[in-house]
Amino acid sequence: MPLTRRSVGAGVGAAVVATLAVTAPAAAGAQDGERFFRPPPDVGDGERQRERGPDEPERPIRGSLTSTTFGAFEAAGEATPVAGDAAPHESEVARFYTDLHGRMSGDDVVGGMDLHGDLRLRLAGDALGFGGLDGGGRLQSGALGGHEFQIRQLYATRSGGSADYRVGRQVVGELAATRIDGVRMTYDASDHWDYLGFAGLYPARTSRSITSDYPRSREHAQAEAGAPILPITAGGGTAYRYDRVYGSLGLVGIAPLAEDAATGEMETPRVFATSSGYWRQSLSLDLFHHLVVDATGAAGAGIRNLHLGARATPADDLQVTASVTRVDTETLNVIAQRRLRDRVAEEGVDGGLIQNHVEVGRIAQDSARLGVSGAVGEGRFELSTSGTLRRRPDVRLSAIATDDLEDDDPEVVIPSAQAADLTFRAVDRRSVLGLRLEASLTEIFGVGANNLNRARSRVVRFTGSRPYAEGRGRFELRASYLNSADEFRGDACFTAGDVLTTFDRCYGTTALHSGTFGGVLHYRMNSDWMATGGVELGLQRQTTVEDDSDAGLQDLQQPGIFLTSGFARIAYRF
Repeated sequence: MPLTRRSVGAGVGAAVVATLAVTAPAAAGAQDGERFFRPPPDVGDGERQRERGPDEPERPIRGSLTSTTFGAFEAAGEATPVAGDAAPHESEVARFYTDLHGRMSGDDVVGGMDLHGDLRLRLAGDALGFGGLDGGGRLQSGALGGHEFQIRQLYATRSGGSADYRVGRQVVGELAATRIDGVRMTYDASDHWDYLGFAGLYPARTSRSITSDYPRSREHAQAEAGAPILPITAGGGTAYRYDRVYGSLGLVGIAPLAEDAATGEMETPRVFATSSGYWRQSLSLDLFHHLVVDATGAAGAGIRNLHLGARATPADDLQVTASVTRVDTETLNVIAQRRLRDRVAEEGVDGGLIQNHVEVGRIAQDSARLGVSGAVGEGRFELSTSGTLRRRPDVRLSAIATDDLEDDDPEVVIPSAQAADLTFRAVDRRSVLGLRLEASLTEIFGVGANNLNRARSRVVRFTGSRPYAEGRGRFELRASYLNSADEFRGDACFTAGDVLTTFDRCYGTTALHSGTFGGVLHYRMNSDWMATGGVELGLQRQTTVEDDSDAGLQDLQQPGIFLTSGFARIAYRF
């Protein structure tokens, strides 16, 4: 089949940035991971100092500017309609954007206060002169599309004796990484203990731009006027650090100051306790944890986030890791309600069977992971394996009564499901031609009656890399293959009644094969400039199931989809 007019090739350009940003204090700079700027073995602080001159003082403002441009495009022939669709299935979405990211940390910048920040600006394709995909295709960028300007952190710090004060947008990392627009105080009680407290506004946790930090109420969500919702938050706690143990614990409260989408009453304030810590029990055993427990909130009391882990090194060349995790993806109405609609049949929609955009739900998932890694051949070879078991409980959805769902059965229950994955990995650090070679195999499958992933998959990956230019650069070649098939493809669902009554077997109808190949190139021009770029090409083939009234269910081969993606990054630190 001929390619559609929307077929486009790879196009990736780098935009040099002039945006300023902010990083955490100088002491936190290394923790924030300036890995991008770690010098190669032959470039150290001495060279950096020589470039500035032996008598030049340390700069009072430090930071970095980074520009990353990314593009991903698809090209495919017109697919045969599935399940009675009148329109052909062809790709209409491309991704093309440039992220401009800046960090800065300045000493004594304003009135004796230090200034810190971290800013990100995303420009979608049309702003870069790339808005006209042939055939009217649309560009996709960000969580909801369009341009973004995100203030990750921007705050001023003043030190006063044994107490430090921060004012502005900041992340309270010690207390469940709560993000606030407000004030924080940290009191240095001793060499090992600090006490902290904060108060301020609570921007939407999922926001990626200042335009969605404080969404309007449901009644004004689509209107130009209307005051935004301004949730408030406050909390306090303590942080501790000793030679072999460190961590934090505290209490946080959030008042949404918004109406509950279902009841129309004010949202219940959320109060939760949190604790995180790391303990080096011995030279061969590390223990760590993270815990968030709600005392009150829209979903009541309960564990919202739990992670318990251990890392053991019984021998120099052997490491064992184990962890148990519970994640409850709670979403306060203050975050989601701007995207909600009233539970009524929408205009042009026949009945609106289950309007799951009305409910702000919590779907918890438990997982357990075990991994073993060992080195042989004097550290040249590494062999490792890991496995993860995941479980999701029942999910209950409210529904509107229809012919397929009686009035006395107002709920649809998606039964609990389990899945597991197993990974085997081998690494040769000193292979032929000085390459570092790595290969891995991952199997993903269901456990029990219901498969959490609703498909069985196999992923194979190969990577080869090596440094060049005396350690100033590094190249990587990557190849991968994915084979995945929806379970119960012969029990395809083609009616609303099927969807409502056969969640345990009503899965997708696709079998997919996908292969990709690409490479990444890194190069450090000097101690302050770094460039990275990469390209990846892929081909995806899929077979779907068609319900033919005469012949029954039949496999239908869809045309191949050609995938092209690439990125270019240039970064400067000062």
